[in-house]
Amino acid sequence: MAKSNKKKELFVELLTPHKDTLHRVCKNLIWNRNDIEDALQTTVLNAYKSFDKFEEGSNFKAWIFKYLINTVLNFNKKYTRLNVFETGVEETIDKTTIPPSGQESLDVLEMLERENIYHEILENPFKLLESIDKRMKDSLHKLNAAERTVFLLKSLVDFSYKEMASVLEIPIGTVMSHLYRARAKLRESLCDYAREKGLFRNKEA
Repeated sequence: MAKSNKKKELFVELLTPHKDTLHRVCKNLIWNRNDIEDALQTTVLNAYKSFDKFEEGSNFKAWIFKYLINTVLNFNKKYTRLNVFETGVEETIDKTTIPPSGQESLDVLEMLERENIYHEILENPFKLLESIDKRMKDSLHKLNAAERTVFLLKSLVDFSYKEMASVLEIPIGTVMSHLYRARAKLRESLCDYAREKGLFRNKEA
């Protein structure tokens, strides 16, 4: 009994700092809002059942988020057969990609302003999500599931590429590709909105 209580206390101690972030990530990945609490409870229950396999002193954050991602994917499978992270080859980032239509004609100062606002968004994602409304939610959900997952794990959980690759069980190159694409898409959809709403003060270039 004492050993069981100690296990429970340690699990709760390690889990508590991540509860809010688990909820935020789950809320933005789950397709059916009615599944959020069930998915979180399933995540915690499955992780606790396997807690004996966790090596004390190792990366609990990556360990628990792996359970969350697997749980969310299983819940979302009710609505599709597609495994969004299934890949046979490692994707690469094409740094010579042509800018989105219209961007090449932007005034240089406006482009710098967009970059400044965008980097503030990345540096303070909680401020962005706390002020979110339907239009902002739509911007996130226009990303495909893989892009949205990688973006949230990087922005909200601050995982390294290696940690994300481990959690999602995909190559690091694929993680980088998903994140690159997510940021490129969000840059256009979020920067104009953030400036319009006055969510962030523009920095001087």
